[in-house]
Amino acid sequence: MDNLILFYDAANPQCYPGSGTTFTNLMKAERPDLPSMSFYYTSSYGSVSNGVITIGGLEDGTNNNTGTFLRGLGSIGSTVNSDFTTIGWLRRTTSDSGEVLSYRETFVRLSFDIQNSAMRFYQRETTPSYTTRSTSVSVTNELNTWNCYALVRSGNNWSFYKDGSLLGTNNFVPTETISGGGAYHVGCAWSDDDYVSNAMEGDIGPIMHWTRSLDAGEVQQVYAAHKNRFT
Repeated sequence: MDNLILFYDAANPQCYPGSGTTFTNLMKAERPDLPSMSFYYTSSYGSVSNGVITIGGLEDGTNNNTGTFLRGLGSIGSTVNSDFTTIGWLRRTTSDSGEVLSYRETFVRLSFDIQNSAMRFYQRETTPSYTTRSTSVSVTNELNTWNCYALVRSGNNWSFYKDGSLLGTNNFVPTETISGGGAYHVGCAWSDDDYVSNAMEGDIGPIMHWTRSLDAGEVQQVYAAHKNRFT
């Protein structure tokens, strides 16, 4: 599928060679400025087994974190200003929320994340008054279960999918325009004062990001390509 700029899958040896803490973007030929993602903070809390990334460890809301999540080099924040699609496979083992992907900037954080009873996209200022705006759909997200989560922006319509099925479409207009800078993350949650509040406990499968909106059939196609591996 065209316009795919991020694709991480630890089962692919071109992404993860079998050792180390770095994961290479499989779309590096198209976006050499987004070359890698790696365990961030305490890498000993991250591991790879059978083509799956496992992360964990508690965070205490300060710089003294004991845990890990994934951090990518380069910025994809400006891609959220217009149509885009993010799809990722997660398996949470505790009730901590987990980011499928965050599109981090210096003064604002934009994130697609999973909670026990919702999927949401939110923007939060990282300086006072820490204003937060979000759009979400309600859904029961079971623990210890692999699921494929997708967020599609088409204009001001935001569509949420779980396991290839559309859960809902909301109208939402972000108030921040992203210019560049920052980084991107998978598997963490942030406090209001911009420290990591917790790391998701669980497993991460393929993570993908397109700079266009996929239609429902394409989202289903991506889900179908991996479902036998995870279900």
